[in-house]
Amino acid sequence: MKKIMLVTYFYPPIGGAGLPGVQRSIKLVKYLNNSRITVLTVNEADYPDYAVLNFNRKLPIDGETIIRTTFKNVFDYVLLIRKVLKSLMINGRDQKQVVPARITNIAAPPLKKPKANFWQKVKDYVYELCNFPDYASGWIIPAVATGRRIIQKQKFDVILATGMPWTALVIAWILHRLSGAKLVVDFRDPWVGNPFDTSKGWFLDRIKSFLERRIVTDAALVTANTTVLRDEFIARYAGKVDTRKFMVLPNGFDPDDFSNLATAEPQQSTEPSPHLILAHAGYLYGKRDPAPILEAIRHLDRTGMASAESFRFVQMGNIHLEYDFHERYRDLEERGVVVDLGTFAFEECLGKLKSSDVLLLIQPGTKSQVPSKLYDYLCLNRPILTMTPLDGALGDLIRENEFGDIFSPDDVAGIASRLNELLREKQEKGGLWADYPNRVRFDIRNIVAGLEQRMDEILVRPETA
Repeated sequence: MKKIMLVTYFYPPIGGAGLPGVQRSIKLVKYLNNSRITVLTVNEADYPDYAVLNFNRKLPIDGETIIRTTFKNVFDYVLLIRKVLKSLMINGRDQKQVVPARITNIAAPPLKKPKANFWQKVKDYVYELCNFPDYASGWIIPAVATGRRIIQKQKFDVILATGMPWTALVIAWILHRLSGAKLVVDFRDPWVGNPFDTSKGWFLDRIKSFLERRIVTDAALVTANTTVLRDEFIARYAGKVDTRKFMVLPNGFDPDDFSNLATAEPQQSTEPSPHLILAHAGYLYGKRDPAPILEAIRHLDRTGMASAESFRFVQMGNIHLEYDFHERYRDLEERGVVVDLGTFAFEECLGKLKSSDVLLLIQPGTKSQVPSKLYDYLCLNRPILTMTPLDGALGDLIRENEFGDIFSPDDVAGIASRLNELLREKQEKGGLWADYPNRVRFDIRNIVAGLEQRMDEILVRPETA
């Protein structure tokens, strides 16, 4: 059996916005059948305060060894030093002027930042340095130190890391250099060229590109969760590395996750349901904006085609958009159209999705990413309505596999027309349901088996090939 060290920041019990990363990690552990796995991850107590720890899976998942390490946020130490120095300076002038320092939650910045002065810009840059390559950078030193002790005691065939956060890939790369084990890196999202990322300045952007290039060059296998992302890697590294090392490793559904849910069968009703329930599960942030759906509902209401009260937009997950969501759609909230339920544990979220009529995918602004929730949606037998660029990875996948309706995010009229059709269909039939035969292509058991086969191939020595 292969001995694998899996480096992952996300592991149970973290859930919420970290759920896609957790699911990716535990499915690798669960279905890499011919492997003995050691998981290198973060102490539960060291996840940030805003992390949601509600993914209560019994550990170990499948006999893996779990090694948890500390997390040291460098910026916290910078703030502490600043606080001490400021206190000493004030004490040196006038003891009565001492004011207790107050450190705000830097994880949730204001929606509109005031114009920064010079010292604020310096502070912001120091913050970016301390949080490079991402928010998990404080994990690098503890994880490398712990990982090095482990690899001194036992030999690993493969060091496998999944990102983001990209810190996990950096840790795995360093441990690969220290141990000589084969390096396999899994990109759940783009690192360089991620449309949801913002520039950290010329210097840090160059270092980011350098790190990705070194990690990809040294890796024996690089996996990407979409064909578009794999093709981006091939285009970027053609002539520099053997592009056969890039493979597609899509997300998928695990039949076990749905074994406790009753089968979604059509339910006929003599009385029409009062409204169409549109459900979205997941974090709304940046460009992942539900505005096209809500504006479509407003359009139907204004034109008299359907009352806004005929719809319920149900959000399950945190909201942190570039505007005040609740202020902009206060009128719809007051009319009961918008319902913000907050976060839920995974199993409870599946139950609420199943009791909905239409499941929403919101993925504007990127052509290389496919949200992992799609695969869970497929097993709930409900109509899926997707808003994404029509020529991107998600658009291609939806069309090729006939996974519901797809609209460009700017096609408010088209979305409105489809919502009206779905509302009428529900009122006539008493319920909505769908079947997706092509979902069998995304059974996670088969997907991970393909990864294991490729890892076996890279471990075969030339003399035995």
